[in-house]
Formats: sequence, structure tokens, C-alpha cells
Amino acid sequence: MVNKVLIESHGENEVRFAVVMDGRLYTFQLINEHMQWTFKAYDESLIGDIHLVHLIFREIVKHKKVKAKLEDLKVDPKDINFELVQPAFGLSKPY
Repeated sequence: MVNKVLIESHGENEVRFAVVMDGRLYTFQLINEHMQWTFKAYDESLIGDIHLVHLIFREIVKHKKVKAKLEDLKVDPKDINFELVQPAFGLSKPY
């Protein structure tokens, strides 16, 4: 269960999320690159666990502030791609 969601917007093409779920802090970025929105997970513990990323995403989309932000940006959650990123190695894995 998601306990807390913080949202920080960076213009019209980027939103960052800090999510506390079951006592663990996760950070995500929703970014519009080349006219496609992508939800990026940077937490090393999420690499290889795309199901947990989807679960967290479904949970945060239920929050009123997140719904409002997506509506403001005219983003349909069904159209968002997912990507797991390992910045230390310069690797990313789209899903």
C-alpha cells in the first residue's frame, strides 16, 4: 500500500514522484520524450521487477493530486510506457 506520494513538476514535460510504500522510498520520473510519456523507475531494487513498478504506478494514479496532474497534462495513464533505469551503468530497459 502506498503511504505517501510527493509530486514535483518541471514544466510541461516532466513530473517527478517520491513514493513511500510499505516503509520504503521509491523515486520515479514521468517524462515526455519524442511525444511519448514514459514512467521511469530509477531504484536498483526495482530492476527486474516490472510487476512491482506497475503496482506502484496503479496505486499512485489513484491519488487525487496525481490524477489532477495527469489531467492537466492531458496524459492518459493507459498510454504511458514504462522503463527501468540503472544510471550507474548507463542502462535502461523499456517495458
